[in-house]
Amino acid sequence: MKRKQYRMMLLCLFLLGGLLAVFVASSATRTKIPAEASVRIQFQGQGKPESRTLVREEAQRLISILRDRREYRENYSCGFSAELSIVIDGVEYDIASDGCPFLLDTSTGLFFEISKEEKQILAELFAKYGGAVYW
Repeated sequence: MKRKQYRMMLLCLFLLGGLLAVFVASSATRTKIPAEASVRIQFQGQGKPESRTLVREEAQRLISILRDRREYRENYSCGFSAELSIVIDGVEYDIASDGCPFLLDTSTGLFFEISKEEKQILAELFAKYGGAVYW
């Protein structure tokens, strides 16, 4: 009798764990960036705000980096500012400028991570237009 109760409890715990895993996986969101979009970068240039629209090839490269990324709700204590951001079809993505490898989707308040190589690509792109990204 005890053995049967133990198995039932174990089965219930297993099922609850599975349901929790499905819930967590389904609640994760991803960046919703269209494949074709207008892209601007915004930065502080020589003491004043600057904005540059990217040419199609640069926009496509940037979109391929940021598209379909897993977004998180964590409250990172990174330095985000609209003074260093990417605007894709009107949605602003602020870049952490204090070493954190994250971008903030200002429309949802969610964060997503980029790799060291992707950070370098962003830094080079901003530098081309006169903006500095400090990582």
